[in-house]
This record gives sequence, structure tokens and C-alpha cells, in this order.
Amino acid sequence: MAVTGFVIAKQVDAAAPCGMLAACSPLANGTGSAGRNAVEGGTGGTSEVTSQIAAKSAQNFAGFEIEDSLGFVTPGDWTVRVDVTTAAAMNWSRVYVCVVNAACSSLATIGSNVSVGISLSTTGIKTATVTCSQYILQPGEKIYIVCVAENGTFGALSVGWTPNQNIDTTLIRGTARLRRLIEGY
Repeated sequence: MAVTGFVIAKQVDAAAPCGMLAACSPLANGTGSAGRNAVEGGTGGTSEVTSQIAAKSAQNFAGFEIEDSLGFVTPGDWTVRVDVTTAAAMNWSRVYVCVVNAACSSLATIGSNVSVGISLSTTGIKTATVTCSQYILQPGEKIYIVCVAENGTFGALSVGWTPNQNIDTTLIRGTARLRRLIEGY
């Protein structure tokens, strides 16, 4: 049985195959918001993404897709980081950890933190924690993480971020045999 331990996924410049999804977030995407791949053993990105959030609203500003894997999510805390490279007077307010299928449709919410409350008014690495529940990934399923910014001003604001940080997960990759052991057959 091959188990490699918890996946640490590196954000990269490559666009997420599903693009920028709202996934399990109930909110709309901000203008210019982008989904990026997060790859185990990947090389951090260098290209800034600029996400514009409408006045007096909360919108999705960043998404990270962790590719399909045989394995499962164990209950526990995930650490999601965003490298803010152009600051804006708003807050990172929420983060959602979702499961999507091969057609990029949302299937489940396995974790959410709706009270992140981290200021985006300075540059640097911002860190949020999300407690996730157990989930056994089926073939074709993947994890999609959505970050939400809240703009309290009367005008649209843009925040710049670079996809170059680690996402610490409780995702364990394994073989089909491991999956059978987990599922009890």
C-alpha cells in the first residue's frame, strides 16, 4: 500500500483546468479573478493575478484546483496562503474547500471558514485555516479552494496576488488498494 502522507500543494502559474469556479462558494467571481493549479511538488508561480471586487460586496478573488487523486481527506485543518503583491483596502473574508467532478460541477463542501478577517491592505503572505471533514475522493473528483474578498468601499477595488504559496492539506494520496481498505471491501 503506497501512502505518501499529507499533500502539500504548491500554487503555480498554470490556469486551473476548471478555470475560476465559484464551486461551493455562494458568491460570484470578481472581475479578473482566476483559478490556478496547485500541484504537489510544483514550482511556485511568478505572474500576478489582478482581481477586482465590486463596491460594497463580497466576491471570489482566487481559486486553487488540486488535481484528481486516488485518496481521501482526513478530518483536520488545512492552511491556505495567498501572496498579496498589490494591496487594496479590503479583507480576505472567507475560504471554501470544495469537491468538484470532472465536469467542474460542485459536489460537496468539505470545509469553510466564513470569518477569516485578514486585511489585504498590505502586501505579503496572508494565511487562513480551514477545518475540513472526511471525504473519500471518487475517480475524476478533485479539490477546489475558493478565496473571498470583501470590499466595504463605495468603489470597485483591485487586489493583486501571485500564485506561489503552499496549501497544506489533510489529503492522503494512495493506491486503489488503499481506497478499498478505507471503503471496507
